[in-house]
Amino acid sequence: MAGAKINNYSTIDTNITELQLTADANFKGLHVVSLTEYYTTAKPEIATGSRVEVNGALYGFSANEAIAGSPSTGYAYIMIIPGASTCTAEFTNTEPTWSDSKQGYYGTGATANNRYLEYTMWHLAGAYSNKLRISYDRSQKFYQSTIDILNSTSTSLTAAAITTGTITTANIATANITTGNITTANITTFTQQIDPRKTYGGNYSGFNQTESTVYNVLSSVLTVTGNKMLVSGMIYQGGVGHVVSYAEREAAAIYVTTFLVSGSTASFVRINSGDATTLSCAIAW
Repeated sequence: MAGAKINNYSTIDTNITELQLTADANFKGLHVVSLTEYYTTAKPEIATGSRVEVNGALYGFSANEAIAGSPSTGYAYIMIIPGASTCTAEFTNTEPTWSDSKQGYYGTGATANNRYLEYTMWHLAGAYSNKLRISYDRSQKFYQSTIDILNSTSTSLTAAAITTGTITTANIATANITTGNITTANITTFTQQIDPRKTYGGNYSGFNQTESTVYNVLSSVLTVTGNKMLVSGMIYQGGVGHVVSYAEREAAAIYVTTFLVSGSTASFVRINSGDATTLSCAIAW
């Protein structure tokens, strides 16, 4: 079926109906919307200057618009609720449905006339992370890539915590699992999301560098005590090679979790500020 001409203006000066219909058809499905705090975990607002068509009505925002509602933990969406002369925005955990006739994402049932903004994000404990455009990214099921690992300082991993069928002795020999070896005090919660829109990365390599030099490089990335990141590469110090995996900033030192090249024993290298001890390394993050 051929496409129909939209700009069917009337040649009668006193008849503006065709012009109105043309204008309405022109902004059908319009979604010129941006969010504040897009690259942070803060609660977003609809940004000044945004415009969106909702069920035949065109709405604009002359100032940042707060979004009402407190979504549960999980994927959160933003619904625009139309009114006679204004609209409001509200969070929801309910996924939208695409409407061919309205050319946008809409609710169903009682919310069938409510348009969804083309964004989704992961909500957890007041943080709104991994904000994405659902028109493009909705089929990509890696919105929430947070690695949640045990976050207690007192509970140890015991045999009671290992369920038959989840971790079996065919995978891990029971002789290698000892109560107290793995405690939640040694495992940190990583809350940094993997964001496909961003480019991460840095690297450093040097031969016979002082610990102070390496500390200065890493502390420019890990700027505050408690900052942490995943790293990869190797540190060679005192005749021993260490495969590195994780770095954390302390007040005047950076701890790098490692595995000894000669075996699988977990260890760490403490890189001290102002220390003239030499080491060789090649690491990336």
